[in-house]
Formats: sequence, structure tokens, C-alpha cells
Amino acid sequence: MIATDSSCPVCANNLDSATNADGSDHPPEEGDFSVCAYCASPLRFHRKSPKDGLRLRLVSDADMSDLDRETKIALAQAITYLKANPPPK
Repeated sequence: MIATDSSCPVCANNLDSATNADGSDHPPEEGDFSVCAYCASPLRFHRKSPKDGLRLRLVSDADMSDLDRETKIALAQAITYLKANPPPK
């Protein structure tokens, strides 16, 4: 897990860590995708300006249309898993 400091733009829960799908310890970069552990919304890391830290925003239709098939499947699997296995409240 990698420490992050951002809130979900959909449910406003604090998302203070991220786990890479490939199991590596590579920190998230601008443009990387994520899924909220609380509401299972698809998210993407971005910066408002080059000086800002990474934040999360909801994935747009344009983001989805640019994804390759394998990434779309991985994102859908993560969403399905999190909807079926929400974290304890």
C-alpha cells in the first residue's frame, strides 16, 4: 500500500492509501486510475496545476473511451469486487 492524501469526489471519504493492481509499490502518478474503496466510483489521479499534489476526480466518458480493453476489464473487476465487499463502517 502507498500513502495518499485525497478524498473521493463522490462520497467524500478520505482515501489515505492506494494499492497497485500489479502488486508493485510504485506510487500513483497523474493519469493513473483508481476505485474508491467506499462507494466503488471509478477515479483518476490529476493535478489542477503543476505545483499541486495529486487529487482524485471522477472518471469521465472520454477517459473510458481512451482505455484499452484490458484496463477497462480490470477497472470493471475492481468496481464489482468493491461493491460486493465494502469496507466495514
